[in-house]
Amino acid sequence: MKHTLKAKDLQALMTYNPNTGGLFWKARTPELYRKYSQADQGMAERSCTWFNQRYAGEHVGITMNGSNTYVRIAIGSGAGNIRKNILDLIWAVVTGKEPNGLVRLLDDNCARTVDNIVCLSPHIAQLFRNPRAGIYRNREEKTFYWRIYRGKGLDQQGGYQTIKEAREARDNKLKELGLWQETLLNDVYS
Repeated sequence: MKHTLKAKDLQALMTYNPNTGGLFWKARTPELYRKYSQADQGMAERSCTWFNQRYAGEHVGITMNGSNTYVRIAIGSGAGNIRKNILDLIWAVVTGKEPNGLVRLLDDNCARTVDNIVCLSPHIAQLFRNPRAGIYRNREEKTFYWRIYRGKGLDQQGGYQTIKEAREARDNKLKELGLWQETLLNDVYS
């Protein structure tokens, strides 16, 4: 039976350098190939030898799709083949758990180091996917206002001249309410 790759499994496949932000392939064992594919012992040993001669200790290659960076991981065939966002992959390799929310760089111009990677809570992640979430326009007064729903409660405030001002006020209110949750990778790095 084939297994699907989990966060703990990814730690067995690669290592992360926290200073440079680089991901590197670890040497593979025949048991790893047998776990993820239906290869017999001989095929698993040959695959393992082939991989280790070419890739063990090397930088993990990436593919780009627009501004998104992915890593393709292949072990045997089928369930062992995945394509994963590199920041999600780094989070999983370092912590041993899948990220709960959106993993992003604090500064897009910096390297993928532990000081620059943050995981945002699912609620906050929505705001990065759609920056206008919770922002509305009062057409009569030609101003903007924000709304935050908490269960059956509602917080709102208006009178902002620009959408940017309303967005900043909304984000500050989320932080004040304790709804703005972000975890720096450096805080969970061990």
